[in-house]
This record gives sequence, C-alpha cells and structure tokens, in this order.
Amino acid sequence: MNTTTLIKIFGFTFILLLLGSCSKDAPEQQKEYVRNGNNVDVRIPANISSLNPATALDAYTLMVIRSIHQYLATYDLETAQMVPVLLKELASVDTTDGRTIYQMEIKEGANWDDGSPITAKDVETSLKMLFNPKGKPSPYRSYLATIDLFEIDPDNPKKFSVGISQQYVLAEEAIYSIMPVLQASKYDPDNQYANYSLIDLITNTGIDDSDEVLQALAATFESEAFSVEPAGVNGSGPYEVVEWKTGELMVLAKKTDWWGETDSPSNTWFKANPDTIRLISVTDATTAAQMFTNNSFDVAITLDSKDFKTLAENPTYTDEYNFISDVTNIQYLVYQNTKSPVLQDKRVRMGISMLFDYTSIIENIFDGLGNRTNSPVLNFKSYYAEDLPLIDFDIEGAIAQFNEAGWIDNNKDGVLEKEIDGVLTDFKLEYLVTPTPAAENIALIFQAAAKDAGVEVEIITKDRQGWYEMVGQRDFDLTMTGSGFSPGLDDFRQMFHTSANIPTGQNRMQFGNAETDALLDAIAANLDEISREEQFRTFQEILYDEQAVTWLMTPLSRVVIHDRFEHGGSNLSPNVCLGCLTLK
Repeated sequence: MNTTTLIKIFGFTFILLLLGSCSKDAPEQQKEYVRNGNNVDVRIPANISSLNPATALDAYTLMVIRSIHQYLATYDLETAQMVPVLLKELASVDTTDGRTIYQMEIKEGANWDDGSPITAKDVETSLKMLFNPKGKPSPYRSYLATIDLFEIDPDNPKKFSVGISQQYVLAEEAIYSIMPVLQASKYDPDNQYANYSLIDLITNTGIDDSDEVLQALAATFESEAFSVEPAGVNGSGPYEVVEWKTGELMVLAKKTDWWGETDSPSNTWFKANPDTIRLISVTDATTAAQMFTNNSFDVAITLDSKDFKTLAENPTYTDEYNFISDVTNIQYLVYQNTKSPVLQDKRVRMGISMLFDYTSIIENIFDGLGNRTNSPVLNFKSYYAEDLPLIDFDIEGAIAQFNEAGWIDNNKDGVLEKEIDGVLTDFKLEYLVTPTPAAENIALIFQAAAKDAGVEVEIITKDRQGWYEMVGQRDFDLTMTGSGFSPGLDDFRQMFHTSANIPTGQNRMQFGNAETDALLDAIAANLDEISREEQFRTFQEILYDEQAVTWLMTPLSRVVIHDRFEHGGSNLSPNVCLGCLTLK
C-alpha cells in the first residue's frame, strides 16, 4: 500500500518536513530525565509542529503519534506484517447482498489512561471527527469514504461492524490504520456527536451549512489544546508527551501501569522498553554530525550520507555504535509540472529526466547509499514493471527530445526557443528547492547539465512553509521531494488522480485525464489479483511514457544506534522502532 495510500502510517514527505508553529511548555509535573539510564536521546532532522492525527503527514510526526496513540491494527515495524493492536484479532469478513462486512472486537483490558475501557464508540467518534464537514479536509478521508455502515453490538460495546458496498482493495487496511482511536469523552465530553450519523458525515447528507455544533466540534479537534499542548495530545499508547519545545525538543515518558504492558510482547506496538525518549530536533546536517561526534545522541536518524559513511569507517565510532544501512520504503523524486507552458509536451519531460545524472547523484551526494528505480511501485512487489528501462543521463538524447518537440536554438545564443501562443519563448525553468544539502546539490547538478542542453534553470530556494505554499499553488516547473510507500497494495489515486490536483492534494505534477482516472479507479476496485497486477503494469507504462515524475532513487537508511541498546531498526520509515530499543 502506498504512503499516498496509507500515508497516515508510514509516511511521508522525507526531505521536505513540516516546520514551524507554536508549542506549549511542559506540564509542571514532569518525569525526571536521567542521561545514560534506560533513556534514549534521538536526533531527528525535522521540527514537529502539530500532533493532530488527521493532518499529520511526515514520518517523524507519525513516529510520535504511533507512540502516544493506537490503531485498530497496523504493520509490525519488524516483520512488516499486518498485526492487531487494539483488536482481539484481525476482522472476520463476510459478504452479504453485495456489501462486505468487517466484524471486529476491541481487546478486553484495553483502557484509556483514566481507566475507562476503549470501546466501539471511541472508534466511531474518531471517524466522525475525521469526517466532520466543518473541519479542515483531511487527506485521509478518501480512503474511508466507502464506509456505508457502522454498527455497534448492543450487547457488547467493544464489538462493532463496518460495512462497504463499493469494492475497494484497501478497505480493510484503511479501516484498521488510517485513523488512530481517540477517546470520545475527551474530545466530545457532551456527547454531541451522538446526534450525527457517521454515514451522513461521510456523505455530507442532511448537514446544515450553518451547523454551529459541528463547527464548534471541528474547532475543538483542530485547536492547540489537542494539537500542541502536551496535556491534550496523548492517547492510549505506551508513551506520553511530557515536554515540548518546538524546534528543539520533545520528551516522551513511558506510562506507569499502562494497559498493554504485558499484552503482546512479540508485537512491536506493545514494545515500550525505554523509560524516556528525547527527540532532539537538529535540521542542520553539519550540526548533527558535530553533536554526534560529541556523543550527544543514542540514536541518530538520517545522518548526512557523507557523515554516515565517514563515521561508519572510523573505529572510534564503530566500536561504540551500530550503523544501519538497509533498504527503505522511501523514494526521492522530482515533480514535473505538466501544466507549465514549457513542460506540457511529454517529449520535453522525457528530455528533462535525461538531464539528471543519476549515477553522480547516488555516488557523490548519497555516497552510494541508494538504488535506482523507475516507478512509484517498490521493486520487491510482484507488479513492479521491471521491463521498463531505467532512464540514462544523456545530454545529447535530451537535446534530441527537445528538438523533436520544437525547441531549437535558431538564434545560436545557447538557449533553445520555441513559439508558444505566438510568442517566441526561451526554454527557461524554475526549479524550486528547500535549503537542504541534497536538494540544493541535485538542483545544481541538473542546472549544469541543462545549460549544456540549451535550457536555462533558475533555482528558487524556499523554507518548508514557502515550499508548501508554492507547491500548493502549483507555482513551479520542477521540484524535488521524497515519498514513502508501505509494504501492502498501492492505491495511487491520492498522488495521480485528477481529483487530487487541488492545493492540499498530492497530484502536484497536475498529471492525468479521464483515462488514467478510470484506470486508477478500476485498480482500487479490482479484487482479482491477476488482472489487477496487469492494470498496475499498464499504469506504470503510462506514467513512464508521460514522465510527469522523474524517479531519482530509493535511498538506503542511515540510522545509528548506540551499542548499549539492542534492536531498534525497522525497514519502515523513518527506519527505527523506538519502543524496541532494549538496554543491554
């Protein structure tokens, strides 16, 4: 399943991580942090700005949410298999009169911190908060929009059924793991959501445009109290946020008498070994390396590749730390804005992809810690289109593509030109980047190659907030980012469907038409594995032919863990299982 599919769980904008926003001081009663005890200092290359689970997108925010909240079920961080978390077992599935019914029951003993039981009402209210039409549209709604039945067993408040009439290959996984279960009495103390049907909220049926109750409920859910204040963000998970200084530090402390302490010891979601986890935000790569050499971290996530390789070859550090470099579910890519006047021709976009020196990028910027790819499908999946050739760095080939599309240097000034809407236009591109070494260096390598091909490239640098604003407005020609993908089936509609070509949507390249939309919809509804895999390959061929995205590489993880801890690695972004860290 794609992070665009289950972006909620593993996902991820990887290079461009959310920054900014307010934070609140820690509660007066804080748990004391003792350095070098069963406590972990973790460097993260991002600033966590909000812990609202309906809007969280980046891997580091989700890493915290997974520590403080719980899902019905989700992927195990070590085995990558779907495992029950709050559920007694995965759903039993029945199909009646064209409707698929998923029957589930929450575990006995699963409780909130106040001792009250977690029930099906909490599940229902969590979904109602997600679908409240007066709230900000969540990117996760589309994955649960096929729900047309939710029933709670009148004899067992922990037992419930979820039904869908429309076939959807990811329905079960989405029900499990798109939205964590939140405490209804905490977010809706007056039980006002009881007056609204979940199905009516999903379909926005019979909802008054001026409904003040729903407006107030949405405002409460999106408020700072439940997004940035430690007292309000915690859930039923093993850890609680006890201190938060945005841009600097977040401290998670293990709860005492947590309900799941002895529930499922082999399940990573019930592993809570460290007593305290301190997440230290260090976005500058040079500073992170210096702090690491000063023994300021127990765990460092995504060190700069050069620093990682240098430190991994130094006995001073290899004697004390474990350096983990495994395959990840991340892909680095460049969006090509297909609606840009200079990029509307797919031959031009193919030429652009031929101007990236992939070997140099992997070897010189990432020190060899990455692999080539040609598709959003992870290459271990059975429907990965391995017969599509990798695009080579080829300046002459790019020029040929541009010439074929009508871009020719007739005036011999070194820049290609073409008449567009009656105006002779030079071939110029705006390449949007954020101030990260990788993004900037890749842009510079591309700029030099493009100049040799007769293309002028202006590199525009914006901070993360500025990047999101420009990308949301589609105000760019090219821009680099990273996306994460999960081990299951893919649903690419959030990334490639035309309905996702909105300011908050992921179709930033403005790709697609009625034909590709229909194919993506057909894949999502196709329960036959053989024909579905053929559809996946067809879509990859179309995407390859259109070159709306340039696939740069799949990076290897760059995680360092102090030798005083065992375990902790994961193949799922951001490649650590903090609760798994075991003090020797």
